[in-house]
Amino acid sequence: MEAAIPAVAVCGWSGSGKTTLLAALVEQLVSQGLRVAVIKHDVHGLARDSLGKDTDRLFRAGATVAALGPDQSFQHARVASREKEQALSSLVRHLQATHDLVLVEGFKTYAFARKVWLCRHESERPPETGQPWHLVLEPAASRLERLALLVDAWLKEHWQGRPKYAGILIGGRSERMGRPKHLLERAGRSWLECTIDVVRRWVDRVTLLGMAELPASARSLPVLADVPDRQGPLAGILAAQRWCPEAAWVIVACDLPYLTGEAIRWLLGQRAPGRWVVLPRLGQAGPVEPLLAVYEPQARVLLERVEAPSLVVGDAKVAVVEPPQQLWRSWIDVDTPDEVPR
Repeated sequence: MEAAIPAVAVCGWSGSGKTTLLAALVEQLVSQGLRVAVIKHDVHGLARDSLGKDTDRLFRAGATVAALGPDQSFQHARVASREKEQALSSLVRHLQATHDLVLVEGFKTYAFARKVWLCRHESERPPETGQPWHLVLEPAASRLERLALLVDAWLKEHWQGRPKYAGILIGGRSERMGRPKHLLERAGRSWLECTIDVVRRWVDRVTLLGMAELPASARSLPVLADVPDRQGPLAGILAAQRWCPEAAWVIVACDLPYLTGEAIRWLLGQRAPGRWVVLPRLGQAGPVEPLLAVYEPQARVLLERVEAPSLVVGDAKVAVVEPPQQLWRSWIDVDTPDEVPR
């Protein structure tokens, strides 16, 4: 059995009020800072352009038509009947890369993460489709309130249920240190091994970002080369996101000798729907700390257009948060031999 499409679908017969309810829900969600996409199913066909107009003529001639206006974009494409569910699932996942939530109007026979049926009258019952209806709303019910509660609960569940990967940055030039930082030792173990031990209990998988010599105990871990079109830590972060775009990535520099599990736990606790990046800042006047931070899948669209991870600050989807002072030491890095703890 295929996995349910990761979206909330609102279904009902014509005249049940689907569009009106979804419009009210979208307005409420957007006011909370969420970016929402809606996919609409029209059994009568799409009519973006009236018959005979340019996009309609091109579509009827056999082309997939994409139009871009000052504040709008639109795509009109043919989909074979047997491919519709696969195309819908692909479209949902495509939209998830740039949105917090995808809502669907219609497609009642498909399997969604959450399905809602709108009744036109109290005696109506939802159709049997082989998949459960998670919520049935009668006309007199508090439809918007009940639907909003279901969406909020599922969105939090979906957000927290993402795989959580750690990406440890290695392979930097270490010019001021004079030797690879990740191979510096403490109590007979490399800093890299110590970092791996700290982060691995809080994530589903640990990955090394950058090409460098490794201690024997770390050679079984996945190692990703920096992407060639970026420099510095951003090249490693984008390598991680391109390699596993569905994961929430905890990015960790290899030169944080005071790193603790409590700091990782606190950092993961700052994740929430609508936050694409969580960047710590040590005090109001301190700089942001992008190399012990969290990057959600949607962060990639922000990172692909900048030259350094700290440059995403100021975007509405980036949360700058201040750790408790007792955890600040975890963000202290070491750049020169004089700074190495003794």
